[in-house]
Order: sequence, then structure tokens, then C-alpha cells
Amino acid sequence: MNMPPMRPRSAVDSTDPILRAQAVKLAVASRKCGYLMVLAAWQRGLTVEFFGSQADARVNIKNMPAQSAEPALFSITDGRNRHFFCLSMGDATTPEIGDLARNKDVTKRRFMQAGVRTPRAALWTGHNLSEIVSFAAQIPGRTFVVKPSGGSLREGVQMGLPAAQVIQRLSNIGATPTLIEEQIVGLEYRAYVVDGRVVAAGAKPGISVTGNGRESIAQLIQRKNAPRLIDPVLQSCIIDLAAAVQHLAERGQTAARVPALGERVVLSESNNLADGADVYSVIDTLDPDIEQMAIAACAAIGLPNGGVDIIFDGKQAYVLELNVRAAIGSHSFPSVGPGVGNVVAEAIVDWYFPTPDGTPPLRHTAVLDSTEVAAAFKKLGVKTRFRIPPIQVPG
Repeated sequence: MNMPPMRPRSAVDSTDPILRAQAVKLAVASRKCGYLMVLAAWQRGLTVEFFGSQADARVNIKNMPAQSAEPALFSITDGRNRHFFCLSMGDATTPEIGDLARNKDVTKRRFMQAGVRTPRAALWTGHNLSEIVSFAAQIPGRTFVVKPSGGSLREGVQMGLPAAQVIQRLSNIGATPTLIEEQIVGLEYRAYVVDGRVVAAGAKPGISVTGNGRESIAQLIQRKNAPRLIDPVLQSCIIDLAAAVQHLAERGQTAARVPALGERVVLSESNNLADGADVYSVIDTLDPDIEQMAIAACAAIGLPNGGVDIIFDGKQAYVLELNVRAAIGSHSFPSVGPGVGNVVAEAIVDWYFPTPDGTPPLRHTAVLDSTEVAAAFKKLGVKTRFRIPPIQVPG
């Protein structure tokens, strides 16, 4: 009998009110990602320096920002080795790997060569309409997803289009390389892989509210948004009432309707956390096929660590895309239920800085004062070595 894989356990508790309060202070999402990485390094006794530009850092790393108003670029060192990071992405993710992951068409071809299950797709180049028509005809009855070949964060993505609407849509795109992908119906997941292991995973059921038999959809949205405003990750991930109203109107509904008790009302086709979607940790109940496909997808392009978007139809997992600089905050602070502590950042840091004898590294359990971290963030262009007074976690 196959035993389930051993899961890493974090040095911190993501439900701890002190840690959550520190994370809430860092209103910008990228700062939370940076904070979690810095926390993992600092708890290991490593030194972190932030930079306002690569020129300040005296490095030239093609797939990292040359400069940034946000302090995305930092280094971690143990006194012997030093590595540079842009949020959760380290310098082991080469520019070539980054380019592969961003080009969805090339990535898909790599997946297929490696036996990674992925939705069937065709690439629109502006001059191959007959090829797209033929591709759609081979999958009768399916709807399709249209998305830019090199896009990110679902920008420009349209879902649920029948073949006729796909062709119509292409006439407005011009020659922009665009992927036409069969739409798989199922639940989406984000699995985070580090060095061939899935260390965290979240299910993403989309944007919705659940009726209580008393309040309107608009009131339910307001109720659901309220706790997000003080959440470490979700404070900027609010359900947009206007967008929800438009989505409902397109389906003959209004936000004034009072849903029945337990009725789930879908408010958008998006399942992006930034748009107000829910996410909850499923690492301890993850289907083995999801795990296998996530690991294989990263191996297909040599990605040492990153987020893998997957859809599971109830029987099989299909890899949608890779994220080389994936946000890691939702694994620590999901919208539903407890998180997995800081296990993702800890796994990344431990892979870059393994202990000499391979034993698990020692960590202390204090958290960083984010006020001091934020002050360091503001010193862009000046190397900021972290010697920050910690806030002790009780107990």
C-alpha cells in the first residue's frame, strides 16, 4: 500500500493573532509575499537585504525587475552563499525557464511531450483561421477558453465560449498570439511545488455567496466583504458589487433577490483571489493525481519552485499553467479555514540553503515586526540589512 507523502510542518501558526496582525499592516499583496519570505529566512538566522534596483544590488538577472517602486528584489545569505529573489521566485529560476512558463503555447507542448495532462489547445497567430475552425470541430459540444499566449493574472481571458463565438472573438484580436483551449469543467486548484514536492495546495471554488433565506444577494456580498477588510491577504480582494450585478443581469437575475437557505449564488466566472474568490487549504486531502500532475508540470520545464494551476474534473487533473512568481500568502491565510503556516516560504528558503548534513534546520518561533519591515521597505536604493527586534509569539 502506498503511504501518503510526509508533509512539511511550519514553524509558525497562521491562526496566531500576532502574526495575522503583523501581516495585516502590510496592505500591498507583494509586501505580504516578501514578508513571508523574509520571515522564513530570518527564523533560520539568515541575513536579508532589500534593493531598490538591480544596479544597487550589482547584479543583472534578466527575469527580475531592473527596479521597482515596491521592494520586490532582495537577497538572502548564510555568510557563505547568497541568492537573489523577486518575491517567491529565486535566481535558480533562470530567464529561460521564466520565458518557457510565460509562453503558454510552448509550455503546453512541453507538457504533452512529458506526458503531463493538459486541456487540448490551438494557437491563433492571425493567419490560421482554418486551423482553429478544424481544431474546434474536433471537439464537438465543448466550450472554449480564449487567452493571450503570454498573459498573466487572467488578463484578457474569456471563458465558456462556443466555437462560433471563438471565431467571432478572433476577428477582434488581430494577430496577437492567442491560445484557444478546450474548457474542462471541474474545481480549480493551486498547488505549490518546491524541489519536486507539493508543499501546499488550495482549492479555488470561485466567487459566490450562500443564501440564508433572509438577506438579498447585495447584502450577502456586503456581509462577505466585511471580514476581508481586516484579513491579512484578502483586504484588497473584495467582491466587486458592480461586476457581480452585471454578471447576474446577464443571467436574468438581480442583486435584490433573496436566495434560499443554503443556495449558492455564483457571482463571476473568475476564480482569482484578487477578484474576491474563495480559497481553502486542501494539502491533507489532495487527490494523488493533482499532486502527480503538479510535480510533473514543474519538472517538464525545470522549474525548481512555483505555483501550478490545475483543474480536476472529479476523475483526472489537467494542468492549466505555471506561475514562476506565484503569490504565497493565500496558502498561509486562506479565505476559508486555517492555513499551513509559512510552509511555502520555509520550503523555498530551505531548498536554497540546505543544512550541511541534511537534517531539518532549526528555527525560532518569533515573528518580525512588520512596522520595522515596512520601514526597511522604504529605503529603496539602499541595502537594508535586517536586524529587526522580533515580536515573540506567546507560548
